[in-house]
Amino acid sequence: MDVTYKGIPQSSSNQLNFLGRLHLLISSETEFDDPTIDQIKALFLNFLKLAPTQAIDEKLYAFFDSLNELINTTKYNKILPIIVPFDIYPQLTTFYYQTNDQFAHCTISRILVALTSDTTDALNELLKFSILDNILWNLQTIRFPNSVEYLIQIIGNYLDDSDEELSNIAKSKFPFSFFIQFLDFFKNSLLSQNENIIHRWISCVYIFFKETHSQEDAVKFLTAVEPLFLIIHRNSRSCSFLCHSIIRMIQSDTINYDIFNQFNYPTLITTLCFTDEVETKYSSLLLLYELIRSDRFIIQITIDDIFEIAYSDNLNNNYKIINATLYVCSAFFDNPNKALNAFNFVTNQIKPLHEMYSNSNFNIKNRIALLLALYVDFLSVKQITVDSELLVIIFNILNESIFGHDDETVTNILKALISFLVDYVKLNPNKIDLLNIFIQNIDVELIQELTDSENEIFAKSAELIISLVNDFNES
Repeated sequence: MDVTYKGIPQSSSNQLNFLGRLHLLISSETEFDDPTIDQIKALFLNFLKLAPTQAIDEKLYAFFDSLNELINTTKYNKILPIIVPFDIYPQLTTFYYQTNDQFAHCTISRILVALTSDTTDALNELLKFSILDNILWNLQTIRFPNSVEYLIQIIGNYLDDSDEELSNIAKSKFPFSFFIQFLDFFKNSLLSQNENIIHRWISCVYIFFKETHSQEDAVKFLTAVEPLFLIIHRNSRSCSFLCHSIIRMIQSDTINYDIFNQFNYPTLITTLCFTDEVETKYSSLLLLYELIRSDRFIIQITIDDIFEIAYSDNLNNNYKIINATLYVCSAFFDNPNKALNAFNFVTNQIKPLHEMYSNSNFNIKNRIALLLALYVDFLSVKQITVDSELLVIIFNILNESIFGHDDETVTNILKALISFLVDYVKLNPNKIDLLNIFIQNIDVELIQELTDSENEIFAKSAELIISLVNDFNES
């Protein structure tokens, strides 16, 4: 088929030469020049002028192959809105809704995913052409099975858009119940053929759990996902969406722990924590933090197990995982049934923690300081005697961490110092020695500066510490 529209090579031979050059450009690091972009746009327009119901010339499949290649690269972010501007959306949607060709429908679906990713304007524009109604019809009829995963992603782009009105329109068309029914309807057929549908599905469902949701929705989700463990386990993004959905259930107090345990979620979470995949391990550790704090994790996992992850990953400088594991370690101090075991373990790990602190980045230092602040608070309240050498190491770390760290860490450090002075020094027979260790390793003059802080908690805590130290000195 010869191409006769402006900007396109005039013969089939030239067209194939152009497609060959386009293939090389897509696979190279070279950016597209304006004439090439114009040619791609013109060829795409030419395609849309075909009768949607007629058979597509095989030569044009090469062009669609090139478009699919392009969408797989980062280059499409720059040129796709130029190739497919708003003024051709009428032709695009008309062809899309009427075509009988599986490959063409799938490719245009992928284009629509790309066009609507983080782009409110494109979402609004497509809404004028009843895109959501057409997607619903396609999902109900499954006319194009290969397009389903992309249709789900387009819905997700609407659901997760920052424009609340757009998001609500999508939620009214595709409520949470739709996704549960969709999964139930297709889990024995289409889903087994294309795991990507599951991954797109769970990314959409997570959007509902980021907001207010019911206990009933939480139960439906936990029940629906259980048969999909193996599929979800194979994809780090799906694991992340699963873990963060459960985190939101815990934080919203909508989780049903009987269902959670019945369907063996604790075993899955433990498995994910010890996987080699970084993103999967990271999100599962964040979930484990919430479960340990709430004392609802039925598997006997200890702080020793978690710290081993941090230590082994420290050897690989995997700071993201080290940060997450130290975060989980701090959760044991929030759990009354596990705090003493955590205290004893950290006591034996002060020197390795100090070494880790000395050789780590800012975020890891922050996590270690927070863990040690919880440690000091616990030993003070429980009146536990520890070696003075360890206190020196701890106070040096806390002293260094008072300034420049996040509010949560600084608040906990100040709280620990107050607890040490009020609950430990004041009531301890060796209070003179303990006070000397405190004064020699905590820079009181630096704490004095916090009394002028705009943060009311910082200011009042600092004032109390200064007052306590002065009182002890006078006595």
